Amino acid sequence: MFQPKCVILFGAGASHACRSCMPHPPPLGSELLKELRAFQPLVWRGLGALNDSNAQFESTMDVRISEKIDIVPYLKSLGEYFALFHADDDDLYARLSRSLKNGLMSKDIVFASLNYDLLLDRAMLRELGGVNYAEDGKSPHLIKVHGSCNWPTSHSNVVAPSLSVTMDGDGNGSFDFDPKPCFEPPEILSSMISKDISPPVMRVYSSRKPMPIGESYLKKRENQFKTMVAGAKRVIVVGSRINFGDDHVWGEISRTAANVTLVNRGEENRHFIECRGNPGDRWIDGFFEERWREMARTAKASYK
Repeated sequence: MFQPKCVILFGAGASHACRSCMPHPPPLGSELLKELRAFQPLVWRGLGALNDSNAQFESTMDVRISEKIDIVPYLKSLGEYFALFHADDDDLYARLSRSLKNGLMSKDIVFASLNYDLLLDRAMLRELGGVNYAEDGKSPHLIKVHGSCNWPTSHSNVVAPSLSVTMDGDGNGSFDFDPKPCFEPPEILSSMISKDISPPVMRVYSSRKPMPIGESYLKKRENQFKTMVAGAKRVIVVGSRINFGDDHVWGEISRTAANVTLVNRGEENRHFIECRGNPGDRWIDGFFEERWREMARTAKASYK
């Protein structure tokens, strides 16, 4: 595995900020449950009457998983929903990809994402001619730590007409398929997911982020992220709230010897930087749409 000099990690706030996004900007975590209930109420009404908060959504999913529910309808619904989002040729992801093209193609810079949607993926396809989700040497790379709505699986070894997956004590399921990434148009991809017997390879939207489908593949992505964050000179995080419950993300960022740049609003970012005590760390107080050029300059400086 190669080692980039800079890793840029995108959270939900980055996709939410993308311009000209259709049918509308992807929701933040605090808005997601409300959107999913409107999208497929028969699936999501089973979570009961919740406030539309990210923490309560995740904790309630934890409870439902412990009750050994069939997780397939929830994951399929997430996949169908996020597959529908797309943007024009000049969204913020496209602008950043163009600006950092040399570094991305030389593997000095690697993108990573916590998002299920394909806004970044499609921008990389348009601007860079491809996207590589695996750990081999082909450029440019995109590490999708929580999986992706365009990661359907191969079912040649599944003969059942439908699939039911309950979770074990560790929060994992029994179907360890590798995905076959695809880039069908949004409506077609969403329809494919709805008709598939298995959901895409994605972690469940809960605090523990369990892996019912494709655990081995997701573990490889997690280890790839861990290795690259540990060895980078600079790690830039944009649009992701700090959450130490996600140790596979924020634990790795807090422990890295790299210089860390956080791009987001909120004093918790300042506190994170102060606690790390690294003089090379920075907090850029602003959102993706305001600060993407400054992000690009910071990324370029990490390998020049």
